[in-house]
Amino acid sequence: FMGSAFAMSLEGVQMPGLEVLPPNDPVAYARLGMRLSVCGFIGAALVVGASSGVDTVCLILGPTEAYCLVLPTTLPQGSAGVWGWFQEAPNLCITPDSKELVGSLLRRGVDVCCALAEPRIALWLIDPDDKQHMNITEIAALCEVKLGVSTPSSSSASRISLQGAFAGSIDPSVRSRLAS
Repeated sequence: FMGSAFAMSLEGVQMPGLEVLPPNDPVAYARLGMRLSVCGFIGAALVVGASSGVDTVCLILGPTEAYCLVLPTTLPQGSAGVWGWFQEAPNLCITPDSKELVGSLLRRGVDVCCALAEPRIALWLIDPDDKQHMNITEIAALCEVKLGVSTPSSSSASRISLQGAFAGSIDPSVRSRLAS
């Protein structure tokens, strides 16, 4: 990770817009599966729609590439390449809440075998007595990685944008969680 484009940026790591994939488009899922097949590590976050019960997974593959996938109760046809990535032991998934992500994927029949890294747990392993309860941005700063927009010109500059024809299909409760 420290040798990747994420860590090499002196200006800070900026979150790209999330391309919302259509829930039942095997071509879009196959294309994403092909992209994932060459990724050794990704960032992934589960966004639980508390009021709707609809889970969404956000995947970041690089500094300019990120996706948002709605998780139906059964995974769509043609999506095996996407979810198969999580079943490959050599892959690394960096996530803020591995327990929730793994549980959600297990409920859909995906047995997660990839390595999982949770920044807060890594920080605790380094310093178990730390009582500061730092957020991800503060943890990254300890590793000299700057997250977010370097000089936001407005409050909307640091918000995540949803892109693609299906961006409007994201549940409102999930949309508000992504915007916060």
